[in-house]
Amino acid sequence: FFLLYFVISNFVAFEQISVLRNIRCFQILVSLLLALLIFTISGNQFSYILYKTSKVKLSLVDCVCFPAARNLWSYIIPVQGSLAYSLAFVKFKYKVNVNESLTLNIYLLLFNFFFAGFVGIFYTFQSENVSWALLILSLIFLSIPLLIVILDKLISNANNPSNRLLNALFNNIKLISSGISILWKDIKFSSVVFAFSFIHTMITILWIYWTVMILNMDVSLLLVIFLTSMFKIMR
Repeated sequence: FFLLYFVISNFVAFEQISVLRNIRCFQILVSLLLALLIFTISGNQFSYILYKTSKVKLSLVDCVCFPAARNLWSYIIPVQGSLAYSLAFVKFKYKVNVNESLTLNIYLLLFNFFFAGFVGIFYTFQSENVSWALLILSLIFLSIPLLIVILDKLISNANNPSNRLLNALFNNIKLISSGISILWKDIKFSSVVFAFSFIHTMITILWIYWTVMILNMDVSLLLVIFLTSMFKIMR
């Protein structure tokens, strides 16, 4: 309480405090329900991929709590803190081996980049000034499935190192690469994951825009869409 009071009294302007005072309980309740829905969708997506790779499903409680904890760790460790937490979570709670855990989490990370490519293309052509750098980056993201398949082919055809330690490491990399490639090649599976990502993104956009409206911030819907996509790949 005292920390919250210190932050508000020292770092929040008077005009902002007045905006916070005008927020209604109904608005907070809607925001919380949207956040709960976002976490639930994210948890079910993760559970779906986990079952595909390891034949293990998240419990109902974990479908909600795990994404919330993963979101918290993305702030504790700013760059891919959620990835580190996910690896530890499925390893120690659900006894998923390291290779399967890495396959799952790397696939999901790459899929977020892939999905961000679609959003980047949309943002580029909807904005007044076309950003060629963003357009090229988005096209690279969209080519991730093809790049993964090509990389897997190269790794599978490569000769194993003679060194015992390097050979063991190379075999693990080969297993992970093969697992990720198999997931990408499964069109039905990837379509379901894409549907989860699309619904999750749409509701996240609604939640952020709802928050923006409550706080009377001058932020366009197009910018909210772009920022939502960026947050997904940075966390």
